[in-house]
Amino acid sequence: MAGRGRPKFKPEYVEQAKKLCKLGATIFDMADFFSVSDASIKDWMVRFPEFAAAVKVGRAAPDQRVKRALYERAVGYSFMSEKVFCSEGQIVRAPFVEHVPPDVGAARLWLMNRLPDEFRAKVEQESGGNITVEVVNFAGALERQKVIDHG
Repeated sequence: MAGRGRPKFKPEYVEQAKKLCKLGATIFDMADFFSVSDASIKDWMVRFPEFAAAVKVGRAAPDQRVKRALYERAVGYSFMSEKVFCSEGQIVRAPFVEHVPPDVGAARLWLMNRLPDEFRAKVEQESGGNITVEVVNFAGALERQKVIDHG
């Protein structure tokens, strides 16, 4: 940063911030791009509503993309692929549908964030050094209770 005081905000930063955020830029990334501190970016978001709105709009697309990818990972998905191999000296390309099975970890993360009252892992510490661990299954019922004695 050159000079003292607040870095100068320029109106063209609004569209640039929107484009940066659409590409997945963080506040730190924008600060680097505009050659300011992350505190300056946060300050601009407070002082310039159009800048804050551009950041919010720009972040929406990548956030939706990640949500969709997590959802697909959680439930499984299929996609067209191609196997390339050599048969009798000739290169053969064989299209096929590849299946990616559901991922339990992604499903758990999705459900714990979207339905926290129904899907949670709960850890409580009791007096006397014992720890009670309750694992709540996806139906919301108590799956098991395990007491670990630490004292």
